Amino acid sequence: MIYYTIKGAKTNVRQWVFPGGEVGIDINIGSERVDYNTKDIRVTSHIKGSDDILALCLTTDAIKRQFPKASLSLHMPYIPYARQDRVCNTGESLSIKVLSAIINSLGYTSVIVEDPHSPVSEACINGIQVVDQYDLFGYVRSFSDYFIVAPDAGATKKCDYFAKRVGARGVITCHKTRELSSGKIVGLELNSKENLKGTNLFVLDDLCDGGRTFIELHKLLSLHNPNKIELAVTHGIFSKGVDIITDLYDHVFTTNSFHHDLAWSGKLTVIKI
Repeated sequence: MIYYTIKGAKTNVRQWVFPGGEVGIDINIGSERVDYNTKDIRVTSHIKGSDDILALCLTTDAIKRQFPKASLSLHMPYIPYARQDRVCNTGESLSIKVLSAIINSLGYTSVIVEDPHSPVSEACINGIQVVDQYDLFGYVRSFSDYFIVAPDAGATKKCDYFAKRVGARGVITCHKTRELSSGKIVGLELNSKENLKGTNLFVLDDLCDGGRTFIELHKLLSLHNPNKIELAVTHGIFSKGVDIITDLYDHVFTTNSFHHDLAWSGKLTVIKI
């Protein structure tokens, strides 16, 4: 989904795929003439796949043709290819660098993103502005009697920052081992001496794809008999369905960054971006 905003007025961009596979867009400007007076335009793009990336490029071109003197900013909540921020195996690409080059070529004055997967994205995208986890989840409850759980070592720094700002009891870090060639989780350990019996745990991470990490993590944490286990993930892809996660956790918080039409239901709270 792509839309753009001028002086608070939102216009949806129509997007389709031609029979030959090419992407098409229409910025729904109608029969209006070129507007040389428009100064600022915000483009918002919820990207789910490669067609959406090309649609953003086409939309940017169409808007620049219609509003040649306007300054354009981009709101891209989810950064595609952000997980491919290093070359793990010979023959692979550094995909986030390629994606960033495309975004940079569009000439946006700023690019607002929600909780990027790694600092590599921040280093590669020009004019990036980050909305962090505290801005998204810091107000969903009182955290004074909660431990924040980092699913792996890479999430520890962000969880430490979040825990300090919300006044949580502390941070529990897990150690996750993956097989690089397949991405399969081959080990998960809890790096903590805390007695978690009867405690409240708040697992915090940037992304849930199929959910295997969080399924295995729930099994591990449950062995310590906590009172409650909740989960917050900024980008909910939920490629295996959201129910396999909500069936386990006491409550799940996410945003509509990936599925822009994802709605609140039962134990799922969706924060609208």
